[in-house]
Amino acid sequence: MMSRLRFVLILALVGGVLTTIFALYHDVRTTTIVYRALFSVILFGAIGYLLISIIERFLKKPEPEILGQHIELSSDNAVGEIEQNYAEKNDADMKFNPFTPEQFDRISDKG
Repeated sequence: MMSRLRFVLILALVGGVLTTIFALYHDVRTTTIVYRALFSVILFGAIGYLLISIIERFLKKPEPEILGQHIELSSDNAVGEIEQNYAEKNDADMKFNPFTPEQFDRISDKG
């Protein structure tokens, strides 16, 4: 964030100073010099800020998504516990229940 603001400030000041130098070189009135320099600083600041925001958005690396479950690495038996939990979940899901008329009645009554 600070580097973005620093770049915008430098760009705005360079634009204002260059505008002032060219205005002094061409013998422009003082009020016109102040108006043009102020306008240049605001314009270059806004354009620089938008430009840096767009560039950062394209150059920003996406953060990797963390998937899975938390594993405690300090425990000696952490892998064994996870494998056991996985096996228990699979055993519960793998129990076969045949489709019987009682189950059909239970399902059809709710629908």
